[in-house]
Amino acid sequence: MKTFLIQIFVTIIFAMLFAFSANSQNPSHYRFDMEDGLPDLTVFEMLFDDEQDLWLGTKNGLCKYDGVKFTRYLCEDFSDNTIHSIYCEHGKIYTINMSYEVGVVEDNELKRLRFPVEAPERYFNITSTDDGKLYMIGNPYTIEFSEKNGERNHQFLPGGTRTIFEGKKGEILIIKREKPTNKFYFTNIFTNDSILAFQTKPYSSSFKIHQEPREVFIISASEIFIYNKEFKKIKKYSPEIIEKIPKNSLIHFYRDSRGRDWISTYDGLFRIENGVITGHYFKGQSVTKVLEDFEGNFWASTLNRGLIFIPNPNIFIFDKNSFDLPGENIKALKYDGKKYVYFGFANGDLSKINPRGVLEENYKGDENIVLDIHCDGNQVQAVSTKSIFYLDSKNAFPETKFTCPKDLEEDGAGNFWAGTCGAVFKNGQTVKESRCHEIHYGRYSDRMWFGMKDSLFYYKNNKFVYASGQPCNWIVDIQEVPDKSLWVGTEFKGVFHIVNNNIVKIVKPKNNFLFGTNAMLIDKNQTLWVGTNQGLAIGRPPDYDLQFLNTNAGLSSNQVNALEEVEENIWVGTAKGVVVLPNDFSLQDTLVTSCKIDKIEVGGSLVDLANDQPIALSHDRNKIDIFYSANAFRHRNSLRFAYRLSGLDGDWTITSSQFLSLNLSPGSYEFELKVHIDNKNINNPVVIQKIIVHPPVWQRWWFILLAMGFLGFILYRIYRYRINQVKKAEEEKTEINRRLEGLRMKALYAQMNPHFVFNCMNALQSLVQSGDNKKTLHYISTFSKLVRTIFENTKKDLIELEEEVEFLKLYTKLENMRLNDSVDISFDLGNALEEDVFLPPMIIQPILENAFRHGLMHKEKNRKLQVRFNIENNKLKCEVEDNGIGRDKSNAQKKWRPKKHESSGLKITEERLILLNSSSENNPQIKVTDLKTAEGLASGTLVEMWFDLPEY
Repeated sequence: MKTFLIQIFVTIIFAMLFAFSANSQNPSHYRFDMEDGLPDLTVFEMLFDDEQDLWLGTKNGLCKYDGVKFTRYLCEDFSDNTIHSIYCEHGKIYTINMSYEVGVVEDNELKRLRFPVEAPERYFNITSTDDGKLYMIGNPYTIEFSEKNGERNHQFLPGGTRTIFEGKKGEILIIKREKPTNKFYFTNIFTNDSILAFQTKPYSSSFKIHQEPREVFIISASEIFIYNKEFKKIKKYSPEIIEKIPKNSLIHFYRDSRGRDWISTYDGLFRIENGVITGHYFKGQSVTKVLEDFEGNFWASTLNRGLIFIPNPNIFIFDKNSFDLPGENIKALKYDGKKYVYFGFANGDLSKINPRGVLEENYKGDENIVLDIHCDGNQVQAVSTKSIFYLDSKNAFPETKFTCPKDLEEDGAGNFWAGTCGAVFKNGQTVKESRCHEIHYGRYSDRMWFGMKDSLFYYKNNKFVYASGQPCNWIVDIQEVPDKSLWVGTEFKGVFHIVNNNIVKIVKPKNNFLFGTNAMLIDKNQTLWVGTNQGLAIGRPPDYDLQFLNTNAGLSSNQVNALEEVEENIWVGTAKGVVVLPNDFSLQDTLVTSCKIDKIEVGGSLVDLANDQPIALSHDRNKIDIFYSANAFRHRNSLRFAYRLSGLDGDWTITSSQFLSLNLSPGSYEFELKVHIDNKNINNPVVIQKIIVHPPVWQRWWFILLAMGFLGFILYRIYRYRINQVKKAEEEKTEINRRLEGLRMKALYAQMNPHFVFNCMNALQSLVQSGDNKKTLHYISTFSKLVRTIFENTKKDLIELEEEVEFLKLYTKLENMRLNDSVDISFDLGNALEEDVFLPPMIIQPILENAFRHGLMHKEKNRKLQVRFNIENNKLKCEVEDNGIGRDKSNAQKKWRPKKHESSGLKITEERLILLNSSSENNPQIKVTDLKTAEGLASGTLVEMWFDLPEY
């Protein structure tokens, strides 16, 4: 603790010593402070985890930056939350605070890592091996720590020092000091053997470690040692370089992906390339560490100055913060080709700076915007929005008589040309009355080119010639190149390449949006540089496909107003100072590899994403919330995402949101997510999460199969039942037909029984004896016709009602003839004539026979027989009514039998009706009613029968 407090004290002293030192040329950068969400301006340590999140150890807790926001982590079990060391080991973040307590981030919380009582209470460093073991050095022990299946195991190894690191595979080394000398030993904690010794300068007692695959850099306050793991040798890092760095100010060392070394000190950041210091940045500030991220950006942590983001260390800036400039909105730049670069400001002032970045002098202007600067030998001319000024030896600006000028140029013959809002002047004389924005002398063609309001002209033989074949208007810049072709920048339509007065190319960005040109430059490498309000466009031959450099990549402002080539660099005048970058600068599209799904919630509950398995949802829990992010630090202000749901969407959907809520129907899906930057669909890696929404039970295949099987079984049973019913019905029908046939034969027998025939013969004999031949013949004819009808009808199952009535009339006629035609017989077909009615043959005749034999025959006079037909309730009703003596009297005379002794004809009729009327099993088929007078005397008999009407 005491040693660390001494380091903090030294830090404060250095900060005070260098706080007011001379400013230096710094790379273009952005500084994060507490207004951006940083917990504290003092940042001791930083690292990138496996997902490229940036972790910071600050004076006010642990902090994570994901490219969008800062998240602070505090531990209630810590004695303090000042985090001075951070380690990422086996996917977990470990910390050590100012009280030397160890913490670990678990379940998105910072928790204290505790060990048994005998374990050390103070820890100084952490390292690990590939087999998953963690080594924490403490006093007096080193703890070997491992986790397996949720159990934590540990053992005690030698300690008593502050520095631990991984040597060769399977080798963990600590640095032990030999007192009272400054001799140190590398000791293997497994064998306790000393491997190597080295000597440091006095007062070196603790070290910072930077590990490379083959080398370990050991940093003390005054020296850097390099330990070779393979050969187990140690050497000092370039003493010549260390001598050029303030003594005892070393804090950390870092080697980037290009092999450049960065040394963090209490006096800023030093960049070393090929053994030479090529940059000293943020002079006077205490830089604790520098890191390079996956995009090629650099990050520097500081004491008391927050976090510094450097998009590109090769881009430098001159602004009011680093120089005593009279302004920051640069409108014009001009290099005299020898000693100086002149800046023209929006407030009318000028500055003179040498190419090495040293401010020489500031000049006070006329408070009008400086539009252009022209250098002629030792004379400097500035064009403002109202006048043209000449810088004389007394640093004053005498005013010319030109008003509202736009540009100034000198031709090969030494003539001065001025373009204004109303005319073109040559050596002060008006040569053309026209608005002129741009004048350019083409030294390769020896022509003067003029950009007018609506066209491009050149001057030849004392007259202006229209450069035909091109629609350029509102020209703001013209550049001629060695092949005598022109590059023309316009205010609204981009850049045109003109060869022999014809446009051969219109330069556009990849996404084809038109841009306005503020300034344009073709450098000695034929690279096209275009200043716009969207940033700096860079196009290289031969295709000149533009890429845009903006504030995310290092510009101080996206408004680029002026461009100038100065030696091997391009100076870019912006609304916030001048940015300097090498002329071979190349902007590469960044492939963002760290797009990730942070969490998924279903019904407010987190889904486990650790096993990379598809997410399975039930049909009634199909609302899913997806939270995602990406570490696109350079594009943090323009980061967007593209997603689609295969199985539902075919096209990508673009969104700036980092949250998505879905309601999914049953099915299988793949949620695909990637980063979409600056409207450029870079071929970024795609994160895929499979999602399965199970259908309800009744929609699952096994249920459908089971249901279909069950339905098939039911249908089969119904089919079998129906087959059995049909079979049974056929059997019953066969039996009915058999019985009907038998009954029909019985009916035939009943109608043709010997008694009937005998009676007919007796009647015929009586007629013959009476000598009434005519009546005899008529009787014989009627009888024969009746017999023929009986035999014809018995061949049919059904006959028409009219045929049955004709048969009944024949029969009653014969019976009436026996009674001397004394019976009044009538047939009434009622509404049965309105339809085609069919009924079984000879089914009514037995009823008529009973009427004659048991009723009418025993009555002496006034005999009546009525046969009526009617259709009621879809049935044919037949009524046979006689006014005979009635059944009671007939029984008394033993001529009418009781019901159980009814004639066979009546029984046969009733059985036939039951068989035929199968739909009326519970209803009477035949009904016999004894008719009586009001006094209760028998007045006849009424027989009612019902027939089902067959369907045809």
